[in-house]
Amino acid sequence: MKKQKGFFILESIIAIIVFVIGVVGVLEVQKRSVENTSDSQYRAQAYHMANNLINLISMDYGNISNYSSTSSACSKADLTNTNCSEFARWKSSLEGSIPNSQVELSFDGTTKIINVTIKWKNKSSDQESQYSISSHVF
Repeated sequence: MKKQKGFFILESIIAIIVFVIGVVGVLEVQKRSVENTSDSQYRAQAYHMANNLINLISMDYGNISNYSSTSSACSKADLTNTNCSEFARWKSSLEGSIPNSQVELSFDGTTKIINVTIKWKNKSSDQESQYSISSHVF
């Protein structure tokens, strides 16, 4: 009977390959978990910020024309300045809460419905996420 040489080494190499594939799988699951946590944090912040904006517009309905997606945010130095509008302050807060974010506003004067959409890019990927809300303003 012939002795088989190298069989133990082959088993060891296969076991190491299987182990490495398992570790890579676990690391990929961990990476995706962190990405999803980050996105859900931004989504919750977007929900909060969009509702704040709708409340702000509701309280200042007479000046609805001052709320424009193209308005710029206040600089940090201007945040305490009275020349800085409430919307500009809100926009500064949005930029501080959700990096790379944009807001889109639309208002239908007939139905008095405000649509707010906040968009942002995820840190880990270039995928864009968004949160939209509509509300009737009295």
